[in-house]
Amino acid sequence: FDYWKDKIQQEIFDNAPEKLLALKTYFEMLYLELYREKFRTRTADLLTNNRNLAYFQQFQELIRQHAQDLPSIKTFAKKLGITQTHLNRVCHTVAGTSALKVVQEFTITEAKKYLLNTSYSIAEVAYFLNFNDPAYFSRLFKNRVGVAPGEFRKG
Repeated sequence: FDYWKDKIQQEIFDNAPEKLLALKTYFEMLYLELYREKFRTRTADLLTNNRNLAYFQQFQELIRQHAQDLPSIKTFAKKLGITQTHLNRVCHTVAGTSALKVVQEFTITEAKKYLLNTSYSIAEVAYFLNFNDPAYFSRLFKNRVGVAPGEFRKG
């Protein structure tokens, strides 16, 4: 950019023949360079976003595969070949939330299915979703959904 800026300044202050043609050409070159820089930046952003989306989709698939025995976020990250911090960054970029909340949201969605479509007790649903403490499950459910599991089931 500085090269074209310097050329434009030099042309403005010089009284060379075909001054306007030279200025027009220099401005076109400056605009072209700006456009190319924007394109390079946008391409890099798209690649980053695609990579993040791919990691996020793989993370969601791992959650589904391990729904009956969900590992830690650190273990998920290891399976994806990235760090826990990177996984959280990916989740924030793609979903606007942490990796833990993505897992919790999946769990709450599964809980809703069981509550609406089965006759399992709330404690059974909690144990089925790997909650050792049904009271904790109920608190988490109420916190995330706004109503207790029993009220949710009644509709």
